Amino acid sequence: MDPIFIDSRLVAATVYGDLARVSREGETELTAGVNRIAWPDLPAEIDPADVQVETDHGRVRSVETEPVPVPSAATEEHPSDQLQADLHRWVAAQEALRSEIELLDHVLPPRDGASAPLRPDLFMQGLNAIIERRRSALAELRAAAAAHAETARALERALAQNRDRTVTHRKTLMVSVDAPSTVRARLRVTYASGWATWRPLYHLQLSPGADQVEIVRYGDVWQDTGEDWSQVSLRLSTAEPQIGLRLPKVKPWVLKVGASLDDDMKALYRNAAPRPPQPAPATGALEPPPPAPQAIASPTPTHEVTGSFTPSDDFDEYATQFDEDGVFAEATSPGLAASRALPAAAIGAIDANPMSPSPLSAPVSTSAPPPAGPDRSRLVREPRPREASGGIDVELNVARPFDANSGADRHRVQLGRRTYPLELWYVLRPGLRDHAFGQAEIINEDADPILAGPTSLFVGNAFHGHTRLATTPGRGKLTLDLGAETGIKCARRSETQVRREGLLTKDEVHAVEVTVEIESYLATPVKLHVQDQVPVATTTQVRVKLMNTSPADAELDDATGLLSFSTVVSPHSKTELSFVYEISAPVGFRLSQGLADEVLP
Repeated sequence: MDPIFIDSRLVAATVYGDLARVSREGETELTAGVNRIAWPDLPAEIDPADVQVETDHGRVRSVETEPVPVPSAATEEHPSDQLQADLHRWVAAQEALRSEIELLDHVLPPRDGASAPLRPDLFMQGLNAIIERRRSALAELRAAAAAHAETARALERALAQNRDRTVTHRKTLMVSVDAPSTVRARLRVTYASGWATWRPLYHLQLSPGADQVEIVRYGDVWQDTGEDWSQVSLRLSTAEPQIGLRLPKVKPWVLKVGASLDDDMKALYRNAAPRPPQPAPATGALEPPPPAPQAIASPTPTHEVTGSFTPSDDFDEYATQFDEDGVFAEATSPGLAASRALPAAAIGAIDANPMSPSPLSAPVSTSAPPPAGPDRSRLVREPRPREASGGIDVELNVARPFDANSGADRHRVQLGRRTYPLELWYVLRPGLRDHAFGQAEIINEDADPILAGPTSLFVGNAFHGHTRLATTPGRGKLTLDLGAETGIKCARRSETQVRREGLLTKDEVHAVEVTVEIESYLATPVKLHVQDQVPVATTTQVRVKLMNTSPADAELDDATGLLSFSTVVSPHSKTELSFVYEISAPVGFRLSQGLADEVLP
């Protein structure tokens, strides 16, 4: 039986994280009995198992595909030979670096804790040089592995182009339909097609002095399916149908302990010959808080000898830390965290998997975007729709018919707009910046969540800057960051007095008084939240106590040390806040400081 070739058009598309499901519709005359319907010129990756065929008359009996050989255009030279040579070169480079690392591992001291017969300081200098070369070799090995992987992908693409000159790149879908009688029937076929994806995007529109904000939702759509979309009904989904449907199994979680090179280095350091005594630092008032981050140099992080040991190329640095006592300095800016050395435990992790790539800020699509696409960096960096929705399956309908030619270009569609009432306030963190930041809170009145995504902020007709919206469930609260407000300024001062207390056991007490002066240049009264911080003790030998605050209703978070004031600042006025806290530690103990990894909201 000769097939009936049907004329169809693409009428609908649902775009997921890295693929699309598209639907085609067509009409044809069916006769009584079995009819073979041919849908020509469809993408080559169509899998009959994923194809869904519907008809308003009759019953679908079978669905299968037939390849259609299409000769390629004029042939041209492809750099396969050069890529093959580059691939062999990167393989040889990796083998050489692995051999060098293995040789260095034999030169390093044994792991049985045996002491070196040489002078410890000279031995440590040589050991540091070997460790530095090993670290460099590991970095070169990772770079060579990355170049090897990229060359392999390029070679695969070049070979695929050579194959595409003669092999099939389109298919014909063959559908058997059993019709009860002669009738004109409408048929619809739905199939998966890649590559396609989308990302959420927002515009925030604020009117000066207004108590509401308008949020305009957009979706940026990319499709490189090989088919042009014209006047299709478009849906954007956060689901990922390609994920397996079976419940994953739980495997045993096993912990192991093993000796490491870092432990041996620490033992060697403890045995090192002490340096001549250094003059003790003067005691007295604490250092003032460091200036704003843009004006501060990255200081050298300090480490106690009895604590974690961080490898370094400079033995003198450790000798100085070993002999000198530190003086507590109040930390009120992220300057101390600006220069962080690699933790010692990280060397073991690198050794265990030297080929592991650096983690990305967001997961990469399983079906990667076109490498030559102008928006590839954003697609790799931005979370996929599934992550942006917090794992919730949401489907958004585009109101108007959608056009998008196949390719790497972006197509932006508006998903809706809504005006929300908002409550506006300002947040001031004097230890970090000398000006305030605007914030507002809205309630997501829609049943669908607001997906995380980049946002452009407009105040009146002026562009104000870029921010981000966080994932917010339906009926949930969303806090908007509205940027800097330089009309609210502050100045922070701290003074410290040191005294000794106790009869039998002496304690050294550092009493720190902090004063914050605030001035508003705005023409309207504003609600202001001032957030400062006091240190948090991680040992019982150090005690931190908040003595008093002014105003007295300040709230202290004991876990983070965040101290919060709430006040209303009148137009063109000044106000002052202050607080006093004390730090007590036994005399002779060293106080060290640093900033934890936790970030305050």
